[in-house]
Parts: sequence; C-alpha cells; structure tokens
Amino acid sequence: MYYEKILAFITYIGLIIYTLNAAYFDHRLKVNGIETTAIIKNVHNYKVKNQDEAVVTVQFTDRLNKTYVTKMTTHNSYSPDSTIQIIYDKNKPQVADIVGNRYYKDELTILFWGVMLITIALCIFRPQL
Repeated sequence: MYYEKILAFITYIGLIIYTLNAAYFDHRLKVNGIETTAIIKNVHNYKVKNQDEAVVTVQFTDRLNKTYVTKMTTHNSYSPDSTIQIIYDKNKPQVADIVGNRYYKDELTILFWGVMLITIALCIFRPQL
C-alpha cells in the first residue's frame, strides 16, 4: 500500500510537470513567435486509437538567415517537399509548431483535466488512503 501511494504521487507530479511544460511551449510561441514558411523534408504517419497522426520534419530559415531542421507532431497529413506555415520562437528557433496546429493545445487541455480529475479523486478518497 505504501508503494502504491508513492507511485501515485510520482505519476501525479509527472502529469503536472508535463502539463506545465506544454503550457510553457505554447506561451513561448505566443510571446516570441515569428511566422515563416517551412519545407517538409520527411513525414512519418501512424495511428493512435484509430486517429491519424504524423511527425513531420521541416526545414526553415529564421530571421537571421540561419537554417534549422525540427520535428513537429500533428493530426494533419502532409507530403514531403510541400511548404507549410510555421511559427517559431525567435529566441530559440528549435521551438516551433505548425500555424493553427491543435495538437499541443488539445493535449494540454486533456492533461489539465486529467490532473484536475486526479486532484478531485484524491480529495474524495483521501480518508480511505
């Protein structure tokens, strides 16, 4: 029983850290974001619970004419050598996302409500623990 509490606590802290990290990612793009065009170099499509997802590798040039290659996860399908609009952090260009991509926003919402449900469950069942 003692180990179960420790495991639950570590899982809960992990969810909080993951949620805050996703929120920080979203915040950086809102505050420091610059839009540009990127070329898709590679696409890896896969399914998660009957939903299509893709990891796209893109190449773009920042405002200082430096070229970057980074990966992004999306629900949309793309093909190699096509161009897309992305937004990147001007202070750390490796932090980038596809303009209008709902992947991280959806993930952040799910994680937030997951943390809230765990908190409520802990409050309700606390006397029994």
